[in-house]
Amino acid sequence: MENSEAKKVAKPTSKKSNSAAIRVALETRKRLLAELAKINKKQYGKRVKIDALLLKLLFHLSAKDVIELQEASLTGRDRMEQSFRAYCSKVGQITMDEYLELLLKSDGRKIESQNATVS
Repeated sequence: MENSEAKKVAKPTSKKSNSAAIRVALETRKRLLAELAKINKKQYGKRVKIDALLLKLLFHLSAKDVIELQEASLTGRDRMEQSFRAYCSKVGQITMDEYLELLLKSDGRKIESQNATVS
């Protein structure tokens, strides 16, 4: 019985990989590969790898870019939480319910004033 069972022997790998996969949108991948193809249209020299392109791009990432990316990732709930915390630090501690009530009241006044100017 032992002879009929196929035993798999793990092949020892002497070379460890120093790369990893990352997930990007298909359109992003397409744009990166298109840029890489333009870069590699040359007569001499080795191929430029995508890692070198990404490293070059990362060095040009500014603090302003980081802030824009962080702002773009905020949800409406995150923005409301930021607003609530800013209000609490400015005016004093209140509950979220009280804060929402204040927002609704101020929103109601804005709507009433807009309706009055339209009429």
